[in-house]
Amino acid sequence: MFEPDILAAAVEKSKEGDLSLCLGSKLVVTPACDMPFYTKKSTKGTRDAQGIKKVAICNLQQTPKVQYLFFLQPMEF
Repeated sequence: MFEPDILAAAVEKSKEGDLSLCLGSKLVVTPACDMPFYTKKSTKGTRDAQGIKKVAICNLQQTPKVQYLFFLQPMEF
């Protein structure tokens, strides 16, 4: 379990980001699996030309979090 002050700092840093990049994770362990989506929902930081902040998930397995993504590009190896 995270210490409350460490978790609060991580949430704030996630909100400040313009892009959240998730590599090799199915994003199922809380509270870490929610961090990328604090970036997407936040009003802090800059947005792209369409006013959107980005979350990119790169993983070989499906993740239940894909329902929150704007664009999904499956890859086969």
